[in-house]
Amino acid sequence: VLPCSCSSCGPRGPVRGQGYHLSGCPNIGDRLSSNWINVLNAILWEHNERHATLVKNVSFKTMKERKEFYFRFFRELRGIGYRLDPRSLGTRHIQAAVNLWLSRDLSAGTMLNYLSYLRALGNWIRKPGLVRSPAFYVPDAQRIRRSTVAISDKSWTGADVNAEELIAAISAYAPYVGVQLEVCMAFGLRVREAVMLQPHLAVVAATQTNLPNPEAEFYLHISRGSKGKRVRFIPIDSDRKRAALARAQAWVKGQESHLGDPAYPNLQRNKERFYRVMTRFGVTCKGLGITAHGLRHEYANDRYKLFSGTVGPLRGGTAVDPLVDAEARLRVAQELGHARKQISIAYLGSPVKNQKLAE
Repeated sequence: VLPCSCSSCGPRGPVRGQGYHLSGCPNIGDRLSSNWINVLNAILWEHNERHATLVKNVSFKTMKERKEFYFRFFRELRGIGYRLDPRSLGTRHIQAAVNLWLSRDLSAGTMLNYLSYLRALGNWIRKPGLVRSPAFYVPDAQRIRRSTVAISDKSWTGADVNAEELIAAISAYAPYVGVQLEVCMAFGLRVREAVMLQPHLAVVAATQTNLPNPEAEFYLHISRGSKGKRVRFIPIDSDRKRAALARAQAWVKGQESHLGDPAYPNLQRNKERFYRVMTRFGVTCKGLGITAHGLRHEYANDRYKLFSGTVGPLRGGTAVDPLVDAEARLRVAQELGHARKQISIAYLGSPVKNQKLAE
């Protein structure tokens, strides 16, 4: 981004007395109008760390994904003849982009995420309301409707992958990644939660949880790396959980250590390392047809069977008493870090209906 010393930008740059052009700078049009990349960089530099609607900052991951999308978006528009300045973004440009997405058969979820990114950009360039509802761009409402209902088993078992054998092979190559996968499988953790887990400090007695009816003597306290910093307690109630936790505790260097590899200086570098290893071992949709997130699906289906007494719908389960099903789904959702049992359909599928049971 080009430096600027005007009063609007202020001394924000690396050189004393010089700042970067901001999106509201009166000189930005004269200096940057011929270079859309510099304009976009200036806008991102000022705004990209902010949440689209709330007064808070977003994660590094969100910043990275938004930045990559914006540059790809404008390059694609330029490729079909719209050589526009990012500040000149208009309805016809968004419609042209949506038409491209439709021609590529992108999923509804992906297109909705993209429109959300563009909505934020519209606010940044002082064009609130620029991005309209998805139905405005896509006449077929079904095409842009996001579905959260799982229709196939996304667990490693569902893909006929032996999780223990694969994790053992990964552990031999990348020990830290291996132990991260072990706790993901044993406790249904997200990758971020596993990397940030402090296996010694995270273990708490049932009396420390304030749970009304604790079902285990000890629980795993999860808050570091969780979505929205939501706190949850997962019961340590099986040999698999105790074994995975023991290995994690034995692997880290101290009581306060986390499962991130010290060779990689921060969370982002650890996550990049993690996914490089996943790619190397084929743990991708294009490889073995599985992802690390599939271990959460594994956990969800295993817990549902424990709570309900039968396998879930995606694994051929039959109808269950609605009250039993609802209670099992709520417990699964809570152990995964969600407040609503409805989210369980993304892991278990819709309940199997039985008219006699429903009556």
